[in-house]
Amino acid sequence: MRHSFWRALAVSLLLALQACATGPAQQSADVARLRPVFSSQFESGGIGAIRAMDPQETTWRLSLKNDNDDPDLPASFRTWFHVRIANVSPDRPLTLEFDGFGSRYPVMPVYSYDGVQWSHFRDDEISWQGCRGQALVNCRATVRKAFAGPVSIARTFPYTTADLDAFLSRLAASPLVKRETLGVSPVYQKPITLLTIDDPRLSIPGVPKRYVWLHARTHPGETGPSFLLEGLIARVLAEDAAGESLRSRYIFKIVPMHNPDGVIAGNYRTTPASVNLEDSWRFDASGADAPGQPPPPYENQVLLRGGILPVLQAGGRFDIALNLHASNAAVDMPAFFIPHFGGDDAFGPAEQRLWRKQQHLVALTSSYYEGQVTTENEDAGAAFLNHFFPESWWWRSQQDRVNAITFETTYGKGGLDRWLTQDDLRRLGDALARAINDIGSASAACALASVPLPGCEEVDVMPIAPALRSDPVPLAPMDLAPLQSDPESL
Repeated sequence: MRHSFWRALAVSLLLALQACATGPAQQSADVARLRPVFSSQFESGGIGAIRAMDPQETTWRLSLKNDNDDPDLPASFRTWFHVRIANVSPDRPLTLEFDGFGSRYPVMPVYSYDGVQWSHFRDDEISWQGCRGQALVNCRATVRKAFAGPVSIARTFPYTTADLDAFLSRLAASPLVKRETLGVSPVYQKPITLLTIDDPRLSIPGVPKRYVWLHARTHPGETGPSFLLEGLIARVLAEDAAGESLRSRYIFKIVPMHNPDGVIAGNYRTTPASVNLEDSWRFDASGADAPGQPPPPYENQVLLRGGILPVLQAGGRFDIALNLHASNAAVDMPAFFIPHFGGDDAFGPAEQRLWRKQQHLVALTSSYYEGQVTTENEDAGAAFLNHFFPESWWWRSQQDRVNAITFETTYGKGGLDRWLTQDDLRRLGDALARAINDIGSASAACALASVPLPGCEEVDVMPIAPALRSDPVPLAPMDLAPLQSDPESL
């Protein structure tokens, strides 16, 4: 009995000594070993203050920052974040509170373990607070998840200058794509690239091809248009009826990344100098600096004077000019165009013609897309003329000859039963290309008709003859989609 007592006491003392050896100091070392390490010092990275919210350091608050940490920018610009987290363990779930959003609409963030494959968080892994209604009350998203290893988290799918370079390298083998540099970005010395897509094997005898202009990533955190462009370009280059038809009628001029400096800096809406390029097209109708205004930003100068004006000065004609963006909108808001003027007698004939062209493009794009495509015009009517938007310049210079319009992707579900993926956005680009093809086909149908066709009085007719090429490929049927005279019917 006495021996059992002493043996039990010895075991207890031994256990106590072992506990001392792995006491507070060892426990502290274990916590340090598992303490998450946050970073945003990489291209498109961006986050503000980070602090632990509990002694165990499993709950963290990550506050969004203003572009360039500039407190004078509007709160609505404070939307982007992209952060990497190392030193995580699947056995140690984390709670991450992202706060300070400048948009009242919830967006499902994405995460990736390799920076290539991105996934949305599940609905049961995230919650939002303070993001409803018109007034923002510390809009924040709380993520609760055990991560399998080092992870990147972003507001939506990142698309960096490196991603663009990888895409362009895949296009390099195509003889139909010409890549040139309009200029070099002021801060990080990145090329502002212009792509020209033309198929010299396809031509219309005696009738020059017309041009389609597209530019994207004026606002660097609006990444959706980059995936849209991948889908559109794939359709234009396709060796099928739609691709052949497009290339027989059009030459495409595309600037895939207008603001590479802002992309690298991890901004949502501005350049590293906190300039919003969108409302800074301060040019007169000829392309000279607008009188009485500050000089336009360099990035805008090279787009207009290096990409657009040379075509016009050589006698070329643009049919369509698309300004690609992404909108902070309600979860179920679909992609949308922002048309100008209106279709009633309050507007003149040229203004009504532009309105109908724009409604036609909306209807056609929607007809090819699984989700929804609609219109939104918060400024209404001719308010865009009071700004220095790209469309404002197009109207001053070309009137209704050019269908110049903004097209906005969204970050939510876009009329689908799921959060939008990169492939959904690429399919939207494909739908847009098909719509452009139909517009060219409608023009061709009107030009070839022996009798007037319904709607042809509103079609900007492009005379055509059979396409010439050494190895002819049948073109798409030239069906004339009816134009809608009543925008509300779309």
